[in-house]
Amino acid sequence: MTTHTSTSQSTELRCQSCNRKLGEIAGTYRLAVKCPRCKQFNHFQAA
Repeated sequence: MTTHTSTSQSTELRCQSCNRKLGEIAGTYRLAVKCPRCKQFNHFQAA
């Protein structure tokens, strides 16, 4: 569903379509982010 890479303390969020970095987040989350480059909606979730 999504592409994300784990680092030591946070998770890097990247666009599923164009691979642009959308941000980094730590902990549990559930969010949807619209990529400013390609306008694709990306859904991210971690328990």
